[in-house]
Amino acid sequence: MSTSLLYFFTALIVFLFIYWRRLNQDYEQNQIFSSGLIIIISLLLGASTANFIIIPSTTGIPANPSGIVFWSGVSGLVFGFLISIQRFKLKLFEAFESVSIASLYLLLIIFLADALKNSSWSSLVASAIFVALISIFYFLESRYKKFTWYRSGKIGFSGLTSLGIMFLLRGILAIPFPFVLSFLGKVEGLVSSVTAFVLFLALFNLARQKV
Repeated sequence: MSTSLLYFFTALIVFLFIYWRRLNQDYEQNQIFSSGLIIIISLLLGASTANFIIIPSTTGIPANPSGIVFWSGVSGLVFGFLISIQRFKLKLFEAFESVSIASLYLLLIIFLADALKNSSWSSLVASAIFVALISIFYFLESRYKKFTWYRSGKIGFSGLTSLGIMFLLRGILAIPFPFVLSFLGKVEGLVSSVTAFVLFLALFNLARQKV
């Protein structure tokens, strides 16, 4: 097994462990592991489709392959997540919180592995960002019920906020570095910003719900 595959396999194991750890008190083991495996398989299938995506360059600047893998992987993960909550009757925001923090750990390990293996400064910076996002998640998880404006007090605050910040940062970074992050070029900023907007809008609607 190559070093890259070992790192990726470790990232998937950590993803599944975090996902299980956060749901094991509310659901049966079969529900957790079956839904987690569906999400992982869907993520892998989504990411693998990046090998068949050919993006023509109209600028002379080659597309970033990791950007293709990122968005195809995100698409696969979302698809698997939606299937899982419907098939195993999982509560939407409980499962979302678990997938959110598990995904942040997965991305942290992937970028940290790339930073160590290839001495990549950009991956090292990305790793630091994901450490910060994970810290933000746990900080908000311990405090969000005390926020007076968050009237519902429902679970989902930490995941929506941390992922919203992540995509907002992608949108901001895509302005000066459009082809570093993704194959979408300047459109990356728009796609990431819209994704962040949808997450923050969901947070706003969740805050307004009655307890």
